[in-house]
Amino acid sequence: MIERNFSCDMGWHNRAMADTLIPSLRTALLVLLIAIVTSGCTPGISCDVYRLHRLPAPTGETVAIVAADSDLQTSLEFANYRALFEERLSNAGYTPVADTAEATLIAEIEYSVSEGAPRVMSSWPRCSYRYYYRSGEPFNPQWYGYRCWEPPTVSTIAQYVRELRMDIRPAGQPQSEPLFEGRATSIGLSNRMSEIMPYLVAAIFDNFPGESGQWKTIFIEEDALDEPDEVGASPASGSGCPATV
Repeated sequence: MIERNFSCDMGWHNRAMADTLIPSLRTALLVLLIAIVTSGCTPGISCDVYRLHRLPAPTGETVAIVAADSDLQTSLEFANYRALFEERLSNAGYTPVADTAEATLIAEIEYSVSEGAPRVMSSWPRCSYRYYYRSGEPFNPQWYGYRCWEPPTVSTIAQYVRELRMDIRPAGQPQSEPLFEGRATSIGLSNRMSEIMPYLVAAIFDNFPGESGQWKTIFIEEDALDEPDEVGASPASGSGCPATV
């Protein structure tokens, strides 16, 4: 029996058609996969939080919020951040004041953004299925294998480590041991601290003052930022949902 070999991509004889359809199909499948993974997920940011404290139950103590870097104390940026802390401290049972001379407690704030390990992204190779046809059997393709004309690619995307620290100590005693030490860290694609700060503040104040000496991963939902008394989520409810920034 005489055999005549033909090649086709994904069952088509025209390679140009395959070059157009295969990337489109791959893109559609990727979009579908992302939709499945993120379905039911609420936008938000995952934060690692660590807190140490020996705070007595609040009874309306006055507290002033200051920047650890004195050069930032009068900046408009810090003024915006201070408002976030004042709201959270007020909801926790304290009385925020602007003048440190009127405060019984001082909340010292420090924050930073640094470049972290890059996120590695890879793409699928561009491949096509191969068939051959026996003479006289144009509608009965035989499996021949597959070939790839574009190898997979690997690229990296910059990620940033966003950190926030809050220490609370008695006013007038700058060298005293803090009554509260809180740290919140988040890793993501954005280095714009103004966007990330509300999430970090919410993480530190989640179930304030929190369990002393315990690391905790908290997923802060975007919608919860408007409800300071109900921020955060259990690690299980936040797992599997990608961060928005």
